[in-house]
Amino acid sequence: MAGIGFHLRQMLSRDTFFSSIKAYFFASVISSGPWIFTIICLAILNLIVRPFLERPDALLLRSIFVQMFAVSLILTAPFLMSFTRAF
Repeated sequence: MAGIGFHLRQMLSRDTFFSSIKAYFFASVISSGPWIFTIICLAILNLIVRPFLERPDALLLRSIFVQMFAVSLILTAPFLMSFTRAF
């Protein structure tokens, strides 16, 4: 992750519309990476568990996963934002 800010500044220094859009796109993907990863993991877990559990059990397991990921994202977000914004 080191040096990403330098690379984004280099993209923005080109002063073209496309380079600005590209830099802001990469910055948004980097800053929302844990959130995107969580959604992908929840979708994969839902597909894996579906054939093995009955519907009420699958819903309970899915709600436990969602709450677990939500709490972990909420607890780690202040550290993530301070590390990515401070440096």
